[in-house]
Amino acid sequence: MGCTLTGLVWMQGMTLLVNVGDSRTYRLRDGMLRQLTLDQTLLERDMVPLPAGKALYNCIGAGCDTEPLVQDITGRVMESDRILICSDGLTDMLEDEAVERLLQSGSPEESCAELVDAAKRNGGADNVTVIVADVL
Repeated sequence: MGCTLTGLVWMQGMTLLVNVGDSRTYRLRDGMLRQLTLDQTLLERDMVPLPAGKALYNCIGAGCDTEPLVQDITGRVMESDRILICSDGLTDMLEDEAVERLLQSGSPEESCAELVDAAKRNGGADNVTVIVADVL
């Protein structure tokens, strides 16, 4: 079993998005949620049906030849956007519409708590990692 990674790096006026596996980064802007990462699963790459399609073709460890996907997304993240970085423990349990609604519920801390609670209520058996940040 491998590990996944996603995150944003701001440096020297650039915004870089890093992704390995199926952890996700989203942007909430004007009430609309958009996934910025691509899931690196067999379903996305080869259209393999579930449950086998959930298998990762890129991960950290587990014998994977890790190749982080690094994208320059400068200009696609702006002041007043809300960013969500999360594991599949969240996205496997909640539809994007629920995530979109819960991200709009107060401070980043409140949104984190509500997202994790909702994933657990929906039967979350996997770990749930959530980071919510407002771009200032």
